[in-house]
Amino acid sequence: MCADRFRAWRDLVARTQPCGRKGRLKASVGSILQGTLPGARLGELVLVGPQRRPAEVLGFRDDQVILLPASSQQGLRCGDAVIGTGAPMRIAWSEECVGTVVDPQGRRLDGGRSPRCRILRPLNASAPDPLRRRPIQKALTTAVR
Repeated sequence: MCADRFRAWRDLVARTQPCGRKGRLKASVGSILQGTLPGARLGELVLVGPQRRPAEVLGFRDDQVILLPASSQQGLRCGDAVIGTGAPMRIAWSEECVGTVVDPQGRRLDGGRSPRCRILRPLNASAPDPLRRRPIQKALTTAVR
């Protein structure tokens, strides 16, 4: 009985999202944002401003973080909140994405119907084991000689 109750609590804690760490937006230089965020990690997904726009931690120096936004910066202000998620930057993916060009939110850039992406994959992941992939059945035709 106690073991079952403990297991249920442990599972609940494992599924719980911790409160995000908070910092502030300090500057916007070109397409790069600068701010503060204690404990930021390289590649971490952060949410910026009142609309919680996604951005990736590219680097840090002292107490400053360098962020690359994944969407428009329009309307962001100095002092807006920067919230750390603790999760890596990810992209939505499915087999329907093969052969299409999409933005960081999974929307097609050619204006066609966006693929139904079912899986979130980290942007920085190791390559699949080449010995476990299916052999190539058809050559890829290019205009390169």
